[in-house]
Amino acid sequence: MANVLSDLGDLKQAKEYHKRAMAIRLQKLGLHHGDVADSYKNLATVPSDLGDVKQAKEYHERALSIRLQKLGPHHVNVAESCNNLATALSDLGDIEKAKEYHERALAIQLQKVGPHHLNVAASYNNLANVLSNVGDLKQAKEYHERALAIRLQKLGSHHDNVAMSYNNLANVLSDLGDLREAKEYHERALSIRLQKLGPHHVNVAESYNNTATVLSDLGDIEQAKEYHERALAIQLQKLGPPHLNVAASYNNLANVLSNVGDLKQAKEYHERALAIRLQKLGPHHGNVAMSYNNLAAVLSDLGDMEQAKEYHERALAIQLQKLGPHHLDVPAS
Repeated sequence: MANVLSDLGDLKQAKEYHKRAMAIRLQKLGLHHGDVADSYKNLATVPSDLGDVKQAKEYHERALSIRLQKLGPHHVNVAESCNNLATALSDLGDIEKAKEYHERALAIQLQKVGPHHLNVAASYNNLANVLSNVGDLKQAKEYHERALAIRLQKLGSHHDNVAMSYNNLANVLSDLGDLREAKEYHERALSIRLQKLGPHHVNVAESYNNTATVLSDLGDIEQAKEYHERALAIQLQKLGPPHLNVAASYNNLANVLSNVGDLKQAKEYHERALAIRLQKLGPHHGNVAMSYNNLAAVLSDLGDMEQAKEYHERALAIQLQKLGPHHLDVPAS
């Protein structure tokens, strides 16, 4: 029941039901039972969707510990926990550790289920996202293409996971400068998601945001603004205002508003994005650095050079610490 509620977007009710299941299993089965690990995994997905990434990480660590003890290091459920923990670590900015866990998961799955399994596609997808974050775009593109090929073969062309692969591959293509191909893939993802999930789903909001970013880069500012506004409206309704995805939408919409000269509104939205990211991620996360940089650029355009300088310096300090001096994002600060 909780999984269905989560898929329908009723995350708070889903969390309550997962907690009830956890309490019963702990009482009846004890701390180290496999079903308790399943409950930790299920419970972790909900705080992650609700933006409580630290809580999700803790639950995924508990699930992994139980599974390693009960199943050994080469079981497919251990691979699942490695993947889930890696996703939480990536969201918290620990990219190297996330990469290590995703690679561990992929190795187990290739050995146990073979190269054409849907779980392997998921691991390729996850590892590609991490590689993209550390700037290894060509390898990320290759892994997203592998994931897409498996999903098209196994699921057909209209499945939501195929839409996910189109979306993620498009993000990498955009970073590589292939904007027209990126736009085509984002539009495919959006079309599938609208058909399968309806107009108010959070994955539809993601596709609106990503399509809008490419449209903005291609110079279609008005359409980009409209799509970012649609995304923000869905996320505020489904996730609530303190969520990290809402922060991303504020950031994206602020960038478009800045491009059309609405600097005061852009400043307000960048400040909202920064506040959410500081609350959810802490002061040393790469996305916090992004918000500092974007807010600094608007402040500079508004003539507040001293505050702009301070925020650029904060962003640079975070990026040097997290990414090292040779990452592509460092020169931008």
